Formats: sequence, C-alpha cells, structure tokens
Amino acid sequence: MNHSLLYLGISTDFILRFSKLLGVAASFTSLIPAWYGIRRWQQLTPAIRYIAWFVIVPGAVLGIGAEVGRWVFRYNLVILSAVTLCETVLLAGAYARALHSPRIRWWFKRAVGLFLLVACVETGLSVHFSRPINNYSHFLQTFICIGLAFAYFEQLLRELPNIHLERDPMFLVSVGVCLYYTGSITIFMLEPYMQKQHTTLQLWIMFIIQSALYMLLNGFIMLALHYEGHVAQRQRLL
Repeated sequence: MNHSLLYLGISTDFILRFSKLLGVAASFTSLIPAWYGIRRWQQLTPAIRYIAWFVIVPGAVLGIGAEVGRWVFRYNLVILSAVTLCETVLLAGAYARALHSPRIRWWFKRAVGLFLLVACVETGLSVHFSRPINNYSHFLQTFICIGLAFAYFEQLLRELPNIHLERDPMFLVSVGVCLYYTGSITIFMLEPYMQKQHTTLQLWIMFIIQSALYMLLNGFIMLALHYEGHVAQRQRLL
C-alpha cells in the first residue's frame, strides 16, 4: 500500500492531512440535516424526530465537540463514547416506533440494555487507561443498528405498503445505516491491532473511508427529513 501510494505521487503526509481534514468536514455535514430537522420539527413523526435528534446530538453537538477535543485539548475519549451510546439509543428509539412487531421490539430492547452495560464498562476502562477500549460496544452497536434496519426491510417486504420506497423516510435512514455501520465495523475492530503493528498509513486510509461513509449517512438522513417534511408526499407508517 505504501509503495503504491508513493508510486502515484501521494505522500504519507498528504494522506494524514487529508484524513484529518475529511474527518472534520464529515462532522460538520451533520449541521445540514440537524438544521433541517429543527426547521421542520412540527411536521416530523415520532420515529423521524428520533432521527433528527440523532443528527443534532451525537452528530452535530458531540461529533463537532469530539473534533474540538481532538485538536484543541488532545483528549476526546469520553465524547467519543457518548457519541456511540447516543447513536445507538436514538436509532433504537426511532425503530421502536417504526417497527410493528412487539416480539422484535422486545428482543432489541434487551440487546440495547446489554449494549448500555458493555458501553459503560468500556468507557470506564478507556478513561482509566487513557486509551480507546470499545471493541465490544462497537460490535454490539453495529449488530443492533444493522439488525434494526434489516427488521424494517423485512417489515416492508411482509406488509408490501403502497409507497415509493425512495421517498419513505425510514427506508432511506435504513439504507444509510446499513452502509455506514457495515463499513465502519471493520475499522473499529482492526484499529487496536493496526496501532500495535504501527500500520498508521493504512489506518488513516480506513478513516478516510469511514468519513466518506458518514457523509453518505448524513445525505440519506437529509433526504429522509426532506420527504418527511412534505406532508402531501409522506406516508405515515406508525
């Protein structure tokens, strides 16, 4: 990988700078759907209000706060843990109102409870050792978020509602969730190993991919808020 990049005339320093810049830009993309959600708040269904909170709190407030902590205070472990926790809880709240099956909601409530327990333990360990310890919480987060999205897809296939999927807010959110969390879990799981092996360049390249996926997620959420905000076009599934 290093030799290929050098052959193309791309230096390691350029990759590092570009990765940092894209990470900051990705965090600020949350401001667009956050503003849109606040502006159309009264028109949003309960499920989509949770999605609006998703881009407002862990996206805009905590996400930008994590970047400030990273570059100004050189410390953001607690904020990053809060981002993971808030993302999972808010997405679970949205799907709890979009999914119709009590059995599915019952199972995912237990999964979220287990996630909260694991996330709190790993946050305490991260603070104690002053380094990220969040492999299990990220794994559970990915399992829960992708599982909820797939459960919504299965519900659409089972009920076959007369709607345009490209304009269904929760369908758009589910597509974004699947793309982002399936692409990010590999990064979260390999990060400790790659740091130990001192493969810094490959790690920063993976962060570039993650930032691009996060921007894509915000794009899908923006579309969801856009279609949900148009009363004449939206379809209430609740």
